[in-house]
Amino acid sequence: MVAQRQSAKQAADAALTRRIRKVHAESGKTYGAKRITAELRARRESTCCLP
Repeated sequence: MVAQRQSAKQAADAALTRRIRKVHAESGKTYGAKRITAELRARRESTCCLP
């Protein structure tokens, strides 16, 4: 059971990393963490535990 939760967490982390990289690339690699977080929220994409 722990392995399944860990695997699900790893998959969610990998998906979020892909979305972060996509937003960063779309910004011409100029957005920092705050702007990327704001963009993901504007797109209504989960940022999990990010403030």
